[in-house]
Amino acid sequence: MKTIRIVLMLLIVLGLGLLTTQQYWLPKLVNQILEWQGVATGPIVEMPTETTTSPNTATSSSEFMSDWNWVTATATESGVQFKYPNPLPTTYVSTVDWPPQVTVRAGVLDCSKGVESVNGSAKKLTIHNREYCVTVQSEGAAGSTFTTYTYETVQGDFVASANFTFRTPQCLNYDEPQQSTCTLEQSEFDVDAFADRMFESVTMP
Repeated sequence: MKTIRIVLMLLIVLGLGLLTTQQYWLPKLVNQILEWQGVATGPIVEMPTETTTSPNTATSSSEFMSDWNWVTATATESGVQFKYPNPLPTTYVSTVDWPPQVTVRAGVLDCSKGVESVNGSAKKLTIHNREYCVTVQSEGAAGSTFTTYTYETVQGDFVASANFTFRTPQCLNYDEPQQSTCTLEQSEFDVDAFADRMFESVTMP
């Protein structure tokens, strides 16, 4: 009986120890299992805590994009300067008609006009306390989706607009492990964070 009690106490202590330290060993175990299954392709991802920012939010994506090669461009008509990544450091998200087209106009921010766009949808969005009107138009061609985004926001006394198109191939057309890599990259690519970071760099002439 005494031996059984000692064993039970040891199991309880071991269980409490594993529960207390799960934030250290559990993520590594999960990533190792995914790697064996051909799913995990990147570094170990730490399990989020109550104070951790989700990796799909604009904040964390913007911080991640700080490693990109941002270059300065000048809009021909308005003289507005802005920064954009060149090239876009992704494999399964590519650019069309790069760099983005950035314009400014007088007036007020009005999200209702975006509803009139053909095959498009307009929405009001707030990123980092900045209000945007976003219009999205998508069309498929040759196994890929071409999505055109238009973001508008107040920039000083003007309304600034950025228009750009991304091409995303259909990940199901690939075999594993490329299919999983494609799906992961496209799911983690935060277009809202990209647009917000670009607008942060806009300077008026």
